[in-house]
Amino acid sequence: MLPTVSVEVISEVLSGAGDQEKIRASWEEMIKANPALFTCITEIAVRESLKEEIRGEMILRGAMLAWESLRVQDEIDEMNREWGVE
Repeated sequence: MLPTVSVEVISEVLSGAGDQEKIRASWEEMIKANPALFTCITEIAVRESLKEEIRGEMILRGAMLAWESLRVQDEIDEMNREWGVE
């Protein structure tokens, strides 16, 4: 089951959306953790970029936001479980 992402996590992820190092780290994490998803997203982005460059960029940014939000929320939920906080 996918975690329910909190408003705080979304705000934190959005605040880092302009940081190239954070974006690179997120993509690298996706490549390691879910290469099939990474491949699918990049193939779609490339196809859309051929129609209009901005479309590919929008797909990549949206996918990164969704991936990073779910990843961070999952980490927080795991820490809370380990510490008995819920």
